[in-house]
Amino acid sequence: MKRWLMPVCLLALVLAGLLALVHGTASSRWLLQQVPGLTVQGFRGSLAGDWQVGQLLYEEAGQRLELRQLQVQWRPACLWRARLCVEALQADSLAWDEVAGHVAAIESH
Repeated sequence: MKRWLMPVCLLALVLAGLLALVHGTASSRWLLQQVPGLTVQGFRGSLAGDWQVGQLLYEEAGQRLELRQLQVQWRPACLWRARLCVEALQADSLAWDEVAGHVAAIESH
């Protein structure tokens, strides 16, 4: 067996696994659950294409972003060219807030 064949096969397996993570609804949900501070309810679709969520909530460093009925249509293949191609981005509501308790904690130091 050629010395390069095993690493190439291993790399192909890893890439196939990563692609599988973003192509299915269940795997896309799992991937979103791995993002610290992110809560998603009612996810439908695939991160590799069009997707929707009933509610997306992101909290970090005293900031809170909430989107309701978010719909995203994008072309992830553009990422290979270092571009972000979003064809449609729509939400029924968007709220951006500072968490008061976090600000007070920073000011008290």
